[in-house]
Amino acid sequence: MGLQKKPFVVTPSEQGQELIAFLAGKLDVSRRRAKELLDRRNVFINDRRVWMARHTLKAGDSVAAFLDDTPTESRPIPSPLRILFTDGRYLVADKPPGLLSNGPDSVESRLREQTAKPAIRAVHRLDRDTSGCLLFAETDDLFARMVEQFRAERIGKIYHALVAGTIATDTVIEKPLDNLKAVTRLHVLDSNRLASHVQVKIETGRTHQIRKHLSMIRHPVLGDREYGTSGPQNEAYQGISRHMLHAARLEYPDPETGIPVRVESPLPGDIRAVMKRMELT
Repeated sequence: MGLQKKPFVVTPSEQGQELIAFLAGKLDVSRRRAKELLDRRNVFINDRRVWMARHTLKAGDSVAAFLDDTPTESRPIPSPLRILFTDGRYLVADKPPGLLSNGPDSVESRLREQTAKPAIRAVHRLDRDTSGCLLFAETDDLFARMVEQFRAERIGKIYHALVAGTIATDTVIEKPLDNLKAVTRLHVLDSNRLASHVQVKIETGRTHQIRKHLSMIRHPVLGDREYGTSGPQNEAYQGISRHMLHAARLEYPDPETGIPVRVESPLPGDIRAVMKRMELT
């Protein structure tokens, strides 16, 4: 996904250097650029993600920095967003990673332009780097009705995640988040010593719930730069450009008729590529 690994080994004469200075020197970049790499969690020391600028290096430390080497002029022009479902009232878009759900230059703003419907609003949110099913309402009234469905927990959401380490059996995680009840159910689709492919169902909708819960049981989502430092570490996990979490299915009863609506999004190419690398199905 356009990330190039730059590996280095700290020499005895470089021992004691702060990480930010080491990166700036080795990569021939400014300290500001080096700090950006650290803030993006794109630097590893001895196969563990490190983002502290003043971290002191030791002789023999293995340092790896991952840089986006795609030239700006070569980056593709954004394609139209894929519409998975629409009935003239509600719309489900296939959210790509790297976009916010709403706000400036978001899935919401692009859909308004793409569909020429300026009232479209995102009913819920997915993290910037989470891909998959994202539900929108076409009017404020429809938005309010669907938000009520979410509050009543009538919306079903199924995710797929690639996580570090072996999860041998289906698991239920019941750990409060922000002093609120949070329940996450894991169904194992494939697993080996390196990583696992799990289907995830959440019964509650807490902020970052899946990523936090998986980190709590020491099986963080691969590529998670915020919660990914718990659990096993492996060089194979490095260089993954975003967290491997995908909103694969959305189910809800039509607010007017009660008829069930089910929308699915196929696994995107970057997740399938990591599955192949991890020998997962």
